[in-house]
Amino acid sequence: MPQLTLYYKPTCPFCVKVNDFMTENGINVATKNVTEDENRDELIRIGGKKQVPCLVIDGEALYESDDIIQWFRDHLLKSKSRSWFTRFLCGLRSGGKKGSSTVDRTQQSKEPQ
Repeated sequence: MPQLTLYYKPTCPFCVKVNDFMTENGINVATKNVTEDENRDELIRIGGKKQVPCLVIDGEALYESDDIIQWFRDHLLKSKSRSWFTRFLCGLRSGGKKGSSTVDRTQQSKEPQ
């Protein structure tokens, strides 16, 4: 997983939009409030400007709330849904029981009538 940090300002509506999306989708990344001088200066060193929201992905800045949300969808939510889908399929194969093996239903004995 890449190293992620979201730079934000609490009063920025676009930052709130990104934060709400993260909350709704269970996405947790490190956050830094740029109203603190140290965080603002760090953001400027990384991306060359103090624009927020800014998602820093392995040291590379991504700006614009819609682009950040799309990055989350493409890189975090798809992998989460694949993980869920894999667990779902494994549950079907085991009849929904942990530790069960796959049963060949065509080989089950028939009750005499």
